[in-house]
Amino acid sequence: MVAALVLSVLVVGAFAVHFLAKAYGPVRTEDIAALHVLSGTPPGPVTERLFAAYLSRARRYRTTWSIAGWLGGVVLAVALHDNTAAFGNPFLTGPIGYLAGAVVAELHHLRRRPHGARTASLAPRRLADYVQARQQRLLRGLVLLMGAVSGIGLVLDATNRSDIRARPDLPPYLMREAKGFWIPLVVLGAVAVAVWVIVERTERAVVERPRPAMAEDLARADDAIRASSVQALALGGAGFIALLGCWAVSVTANGFVDYDALHPWALLLELALFALAIRLAFRARRLAWPLRKLEVDGAPR
Repeated sequence: MVAALVLSVLVVGAFAVHFLAKAYGPVRTEDIAALHVLSGTPPGPVTERLFAAYLSRARRYRTTWSIAGWLGGVVLAVALHDNTAAFGNPFLTGPIGYLAGAVVAELHHLRRRPHGARTASLAPRRLADYVQARQQRLLRGLVLLMGAVSGIGLVLDATNRSDIRARPDLPPYLMREAKGFWIPLVVLGAVAVAVWVIVERTERAVVERPRPAMAEDLARADDAIRASSVQALALGGAGFIALLGCWAVSVTANGFVDYDALHPWALLLELALFALAIRLAFRARRLAWPLRKLEVDGAPR
């Protein structure tokens, strides 16, 4: 048992060191060149430094938060002697950490203030110019789905507690479930709404952030960074909410007394939300690794 635990820690530690080295290392010129191609920005020393700084920060935040999530899940699983609880499951906390890091990286970017005289755009910048409509619809749809899951869960929780109290013949461990599972559902729903509000407000703040007078190529590079930031927020926020929804479904299914009737449908929804979140995490990752995005998605037409 001890040997297996030590081996697991060493394996996780080796992966952590590998990914940290990639994230904190210098940005490859190939990635910078790929971002120039994707954004249609003419290459130059100033835009190269700008892109390198942006990519470096995005990678550091995402990787650090992801590793914190993975290690936190492992520690909690060992401490609780239970890897089935959502907060003790590295396969859930790891992606949550990565997606949260993608959002926090863009929040950090807003702390920067432009130097020099600000300029006003003749055509006001719009959110729709920087993010795809379907990404915004997905983000908002997942918030609505999370609300529906939480609402159904609260109804089942009330029914669950009523049924348990009406059946004194149930085993003692089921009688303890009469306390309900509404608290984690309310917390998860509140966190999902908070993530959505933060993402929506930050997206608009990124788009509307003023910038000083600059050359056309720098302005185009700045627009490329804004687009990447907004898309990272949309994808990261949607993936984060999908994982919270997966967690809420798990809480409802595991707390309901009539487990066998609910479990098959709950499991399908959990798997669908988890698969969607992982897909969104990979799409968000490609934004910080432009060469990979260029290889997978191709250059814009």
